[in-house]
Amino acid sequence: MNVMKFGGSSVANADEMMNVLNIINNVADSKVVVLSACKGITDKLEQLAIISADKTENSNNQKENILNYIKNHHINILNSTLKNYLITATKEVKCLLNDLEDIVLGISFLKELTSATLDTILSFGELLSTTIFHFICKEHQLNSVFLDARNFIYTNDNYNEAVPILEQCSQNIKEEFNRVKSDLIITQGFIGSYNNGITKKTTTLGRGGSDYSVAIIGAIINAEEIQIWTDVDGILSADPRYCCHTRTIKQMSFNEIKDLSFWGAKVLHPKTILPAIEKNINIRILNTFNPTNEGTLITTDNENNLFRINSVIAKENCILSISNKKSIEYNNNENVLYSGYCNRKYITLLCKNNLKVDIGDFIDCSVICISGANFSNNLYKFINFLSSIKSLEDVEVLQLIFEFSFSSVLLVIGRGEVHKVVYEISEKLVNNEH
Repeated sequence: MNVMKFGGSSVANADEMMNVLNIINNVADSKVVVLSACKGITDKLEQLAIISADKTENSNNQKENILNYIKNHHINILNSTLKNYLITATKEVKCLLNDLEDIVLGISFLKELTSATLDTILSFGELLSTTIFHFICKEHQLNSVFLDARNFIYTNDNYNEAVPILEQCSQNIKEEFNRVKSDLIITQGFIGSYNNGITKKTTTLGRGGSDYSVAIIGAIINAEEIQIWTDVDGILSADPRYCCHTRTIKQMSFNEIKDLSFWGAKVLHPKTILPAIEKNINIRILNTFNPTNEGTLITTDNENNLFRINSVIAKENCILSISNKKSIEYNNNENVLYSGYCNRKYITLLCKNNLKVDIGDFIDCSVICISGANFSNNLYKFINFLSSIKSLEDVEVLQLIFEFSFSSVLLVIGRGEVHKVVYEISEKLVNNEH
C-alpha cells in the first residue's frame, strides 16, 4: 500500500482536485490519500477566528466576508465536479459550514478565542477538502472510504502544536484501517484529537503537520512508499532566489535533509518524516503539476556508496572563533551552528541573530554548506571539485570543516562575495561537473 499526501496547492480548486483524481487513478496499488486544506483556506480560518474575538465595529463585516469566501469556494468546487453526488455532498459540506458558523458565533458572543477553539476552527479546512474529494472519487466510480483522522491520530493537549502519541496512534490506525479494508482511503493531514477518556477535543499538529501525519500513517501500515505531492519537481540543488539554474536532486539521504533544514533550506522538516525513516520507508517528493517527473527520492542510505555532491546552501551574518581549547559559554544554544575540534583547533560558528555573548574575539563570516554522499571516503574527489571553483580565488577561506556531518562539508568564508561561490558551485552541479 502507498500513502500519498497532497498539499494545499494540489487541491486548491476544482481543476486541481480533478488533477489529483487522475494521479491516484494511475496508481494501481492500494493507497491512502492524505489531503491538506485547499490553498489559502487555513489562513482564512485563522483570520476568521481572530476577527471573531475582536471587539471593534468592523469585525462583523470582515467575519461575514471570510465566511462567505470559505462557503463559496467549497460550494463552487462541488458544483464544478459533481453531478450524481452533488445533492448528498452539498448537504454534508453545508453541515460542516454550519458547524463552523456556530463556533464562530460562540467566539463572537464571548469575545474570547482559546487555543483549543482555534484548533477546532482550523480543522475545518482539511475536513472540507477531504469530504469534497471523497465524493469526487465516488462520482468517478472509485470505492473510496472516508476516515476522520481525529479518530486515530491521538495527541497530547498542546493545542496548535500537538504532539502525536505514537503508541495510541499505532493501535488506532491498525484497528481503523483493518475495519474498513478498502483499496482507497481518504483522510486528513494536520489534524488529530486529544482524548483523555472523558472528553475528546480537536488538535492540530502545527507547521509541517500534514507531513507528520503521512509519515505516522505510512510507518504504522508499513507502506511500500510515501509520496508527498507538492507544486515543485522535488528538492532543488540550490536556492532559486540566488541561482538562476538549479536541478532536481534525484536521490538523497535523510541526513542530507537534516543538514539542509538546519541551514535554512525550505525542505521537509526532519522531525516530521522521522517515523517513516525509522521504519526504512522511502519518501518521494513529487510535483502534482508535473506528475511524470521522477521527483526526489529520500532514503536512509546512499546506494552503492557512490560519491555525490547534491546541493549547496549558504548562511550569512555568522561569526567564527578559533581557539586552543573550548572556553566559550553560550547563553542561547540556538545560536550555535557548529562547535568542535578541527585541525587541532577548537572551532566555533555562531549565528549573530539575538546573540548574547561578547563577540570581540570573533571573525565575521558566511558559511557555505555543501551536501551529498560519501565525502569521507572520497576526500580527494571533493578537494578536486573545490579546486575547480574559480570564484574561491577572490574570497578569504577561513575554514573547511569536514566534521560537521556524514553528508555535508562546511566552507567558512571571510571577505568576499559568498553568492558568487554558491552560484558557481550550483552551476557545476547543474552541469554534473563533479
